[in-house]
Amino acid sequence: MNTYTTTDMTNTMNNAMIPTGIAIFLNIILSKLLSNFASKKEIKPSKGAASLSFKGQFMHMMVHHEQVLFMSSFIVGLVVFLSVVIAENTKMIEY
Repeated sequence: MNTYTTTDMTNTMNNAMIPTGIAIFLNIILSKLLSNFASKKEIKPSKGAASLSFKGQFMHMMVHHEQVLFMSSFIVGLVVFLSVVIAENTKMIEY
């Protein structure tokens, strides 16, 4: 039976930091760049975001992410970080 050591936990955290940083960086860059191309309808849909096309919903989310940049980056980073940590721990359990 393998034991999960402090070194394993440190490696897992280190493995999660780079993808987390990249995800936060992409969230900031993409929302800043793509928001400039959103139409008025995509920025503020009169019938709600659900009424927009797939592309319209995507652009609406880019605008929304730019409006709440810190919180959207935090959420994106948290999801990626936890995903990597869970995946790493799943690998540890299998071996």
